[in-house]
Amino acid sequence: MRYVRKEHVITTICNEDVDDNDNINSVLNNLKDNMVEFSLSVRKYFPSLGNHKDTNYSKVRVKNVSGDNADFMIFDKSSTTHLKGVEFNNIVEIHAITTVDKILKTKPDATRWDFLDITED
Repeated sequence: MRYVRKEHVITTICNEDVDDNDNINSVLNNLKDNMVEFSLSVRKYFPSLGNHKDTNYSKVRVKNVSGDNADFMIFDKSSTTHLKGVEFNNIVEIHAITTVDKILKTKPDATRWDFLDITED
């Protein structure tokens, strides 16, 4: 049996505006290679409104990056949608949160109660 304890510590590693297409390409390829899920805000043009509107997706992965375009897979509760050919200048924000998993190795006489975080109020 393996005991896995997840510890959620949120630290901002990067919070910057990226304008260079090479840097955007590098970020998207890193997200794709590491299969990181993230939230995505994309600017879309709606002809019925006559202007642009930001659309948010909560669970997204990069499918492909080519040139100045990217393809995304959007995971919804019951379906998967493909968003193809999104230009880099239409990407408003990518918000990625990752977790670190720690596998605890302990002596055989330790019980699961030894690993609980107990706080006193």
